[in-house]
Amino acid sequence: TSVTPYLESIDISYNAAPSDPISIINSTTSDQLNYTNETLACNFLCSDIDIIDTLIYDIYWYKNGAYNQSYLSQSCSNSEYISFVLDFINISKGEVWSCSVNITDNNGLSSSTVISNNLIINNYSPQINGTLSNVTQSEDFADIDNLIPKSDFNANFSDIDEVPNSY
Repeated sequence: TSVTPYLESIDISYNAAPSDPISIINSTTSDQLNYTNETLACNFLCSDIDIIDTLIYDIYWYKNGAYNQSYLSQSCSNSEYISFVLDFINISKGEVWSCSVNITDNNGLSSSTVISNNLIINNYSPQINGTLSNVTQSEDFADIDNLIPKSDFNANFSDIDEVPNSY
């Protein structure tokens, strides 16, 4: 009897960690002025070179350099651009916000945690409500009491960053 050697094929696969996301924080409005009445978004690409991996991400929000809140185990598709929104109810003028993202695949491998740039929330300019009416003075100087006009002006301003003001 002869012994015939044979080759056995072995499938060797390598699982890479998800790609490190580049986190960009900005306002969701088109002019991106970062006012207190605008929502913020942490934007990044959820990606892994292993296209069959299932991906999840954890996102952390920081206010003035300190942890503020997080959303964990959010699912994303491979090579999906994510824009995770933080509602403007949570922000106030002068605050400095940033976000960080970490992506994990179904094999437990994770990207590096990447922190965005800092974004400063700007003060929104007060708005005048209504108009000031023109006041005229009589040119009849016969009555000395009417020579010096007495006028009352009322103005009402609103500021989304403060309580309404009246002057």
